[in-house]
Amino acid sequence: MRPQAAANALQQYSLLALQAVKDCESPAKTRLKMMRTLTDLPTELPKESFGRKKSSSGTNSR
Repeated sequence: MRPQAAANALQQYSLLALQAVKDCESPAKTRLKMMRTLTDLPTELPKESFGRKKSSSGTNSR
């Protein structure tokens, strides 16, 4: 998606709703994706950022 198209869709709810229906996702998720497009943030988070990382130091053991 081009940044100008994202900016236009964020200004007009009807364009945002049409884009959400086209992508089969909620308008909130579409808005977030468009804001990330405008700010050059990645549109998806890397898989390793989800969940807790297991520590091998054993700080929780007794």
